[in-house]
Amino acid sequence: MALQNHEGMTQDELTSIVCVDKAATARAVKSLEEDIDRLYSFLLQMEVNMNKISNKRVYHGNGDGE
Repeated sequence: MALQNHEGMTQDELTSIVCVDKAATARAVKSLEEDIDRLYSFLLQMEVNMNKISNKRVYHGNGDGE
């Protein structure tokens, strides 16, 4: 929550606000960055899948068995 109200905050500033040690702050920030990377990868894959679905063409015969 502290990050929402203080965009651009340093890890040292965050550490002092949430009253934890620097190592805990570093681990939390790293974990958040990894979560963001996984989310970004997931969203890219969803976009690729949606593009594949939207680019599929459905061909119908002209009604005479072809």
